Amino acid sequence: MKTRIQKLIIFVLLLLPAFPGCKKTVPDDMPKLYPCTLVITQENKPLEGAVVALFHQDRSLQKWTAGGVTDKSGKVVLKTQGRYDGVVEGDYKVTVIKTEVEPGVLLNPETEEAIPGKTWTLVEPRFGNVALTPLTLAVEGKKISETFDVGTAIKQEMRSN
Repeated sequence: MKTRIQKLIIFVLLLLPAFPGCKKTVPDDMPKLYPCTLVITQENKPLEGAVVALFHQDRSLQKWTAGGVTDKSGKVVLKTQGRYDGVVEGDYKVTVIKTEVEPGVLLNPETEEAIPGKTWTLVEPRFGNVALTPLTLAVEGKKISETFDVGTAIKQEMRSN
């Protein structure tokens, strides 16, 4: 259940910039943000297309979740709430998720009966779980640039519950 909630949070964070009505006016209660760039590798190679999210360990600051998606060099420039450059000072758990979805098979176009495609996770599941991820980040009032490796490449089918 936690994984679904985490994915929903990440999805919402990534969609916020797509809405033209969302202005970049910083909320009055937002703490100072510090530039943060991460590079995510897998087997010491850049991991493109991974969703990275930072979860603040101070419960009172958890609404300032930061995240982004890695580019072809494995780099992600983090944004708080999907639109504000940088992250709030403090200690974070870092999650990394990358999936691949096979296309489904349409059996009958008239009834739209279909067999859904399989979904695969390409990063060890522990990296996508806030409680299990070994990745942590301390943001201490300055620009941050870190590299994290998410271990061995995998292709594990994700089962829906």
